[in-house]
Amino acid sequence: EEDFVYGHLLRILGPLLRPGARILDYGCGDGGVAFFAVQRGCTGLGVDVSPHAIARAQAYAEASGLADRVKFRVFDCGQGETLGLFDVVWAIEVIEHLPDDRAFLEWLARQLRPGGTCLLSTRLADEPLHRLRRRLAGRDWVDEGVGHLRRYEVAGLTRLVEGVGLAVGEVATAEGVVRNFCYVHRLGHLLWGRLSRWAWGRRAVARLDRWSLRWLEPAQLIIVATKR
Repeated sequence: EEDFVYGHLLRILGPLLRPGARILDYGCGDGGVAFFAVQRGCTGLGVDVSPHAIARAQAYAEASGLADRVKFRVFDCGQGETLGLFDVVWAIEVIEHLPDDRAFLEWLARQLRPGGTCLLSTRLADEPLHRLRRRLAGRDWVDEGVGHLRRYEVAGLTRLVEGVGLAVGEVATAEGVVRNFCYVHRLGHLLWGRLSRWAWGRRAVARLDRWSLRWLEPAQLIIVATKR
C-alpha cells in the first residue's frame, strides 16, 4: 500500500479483498494487482490486450508457485465474452481508452456477482496540466500520444456508472500536478527515476504532490460502485 503509483488505490482495494474472493483485473499489465489480491487469500484472473504483458504475468505466476490461484489471458471486452462472476472488478485507467464507454461499463457489470464491487479510475477533465496544454495548443498532445479518447467530469461518469445498474458508494480524487508530471513528461520520468532510489526522495515527491492538491485540481477520478 506504500507503492507510489498504486498505493492510494490499493488502500481502497485492500478492505474489499476477503479471503476466498474472486477478483478480475481488467487491463492487468504485468499482473501486480492480481498478485496483491492473491497474497491476501483471493483467487484472480488478469486480462489485457497485450500478449507481451500477459506472458510476463503468467511466467511470474508459474515461477512463484501461484499459477493455481491466479490466471492470465489475452482478452478484449469488445469480444463480448463473459468471463465469469467476480466479487471484485478492478479497471484502472482503462475506460478513457475505449470507443464505447457505456458498453464497457455494461460488460463490467455483467462480470460482477450481486453485491460485488467495481473499482474504476480514469482521467479528470479539470486536470490543470490538461487544461494548460489545450490552452497552449488547442489540443492535448499527451492524451493523443497515450490513446486517451476522452476525459470525465465527476457527475458525468457517476451517471454512466449508475445507468448500468451499479450503485456508486465512494467517489475520490487523487494525483496532483507533481505526480502527474512524473508520469507523463520525460523530464518528470527522469527526475522520478533519480529521486525514487531513496526513501526520502519518494516521501518528498508524495508530500509535494499532496501539497499541490490543496491548491490545484487533481488529475485522477476514482469511483467505487456495487452491483445492485
